[in-house]
Amino acid sequence: MPHLTLTSEFTLPLDAAIEDIWAFIDDREAQVRLHPQIERIDVVEGAWGQVNSEFVTTGHAKDGSDFMVQQRLVEVKRPESYVTELRAPDVTTTSTMSFGVSNGRAQELRQRIVLRTRNLSLGEYAAVKLKSRSLKSDAGDDFLVAYSVLQRYLIEECGYGHFDADEPEVTDPTSA
Repeated sequence: MPHLTLTSEFTLPLDAAIEDIWAFIDDREAQVRLHPQIERIDVVEGAWGQVNSEFVTTGHAKDGSDFMVQQRLVEVKRPESYVTELRAPDVTTTSTMSFGVSNGRAQELRQRIVLRTRNLSLGEYAAVKLKSRSLKSDAGDDFLVAYSVLQRYLIEECGYGHFDADEPEVTDPTSA
């Protein structure tokens, strides 16, 4: 069987100065301090924020289990977006965060996640397809946590007021 590709997109409205958004992205200590699941972020190659730098994030998943993931910063297009990639033996996940910038302000927070497996057997393919809804739901939950962490930073560090947000719009443009 061929590989399997799962794509999910999440979008929430945001009204913040884009320089404040990038100040948060550039401040890994703030990310660790404010994110309830992250204990540390260590740069293992290059420098934080440089394309092709690699970093390891360590923490606790929402189920209480420990995690450690290594990612690479693939692309930075300030002020619009950045792309990270996580490679594991059986899967590569690419995440694009973008901000819908207009007149120096981020109008939305959008994440596009593309998960691509290695070539799978028929049984493995079926198992991943059956689990795809759960994987996308978990990714949506993670997006909401990231959004709330960003909001907290904007309120506590930048003096923003209250934010209102609905559930993210979850789309599945491709699944095979």
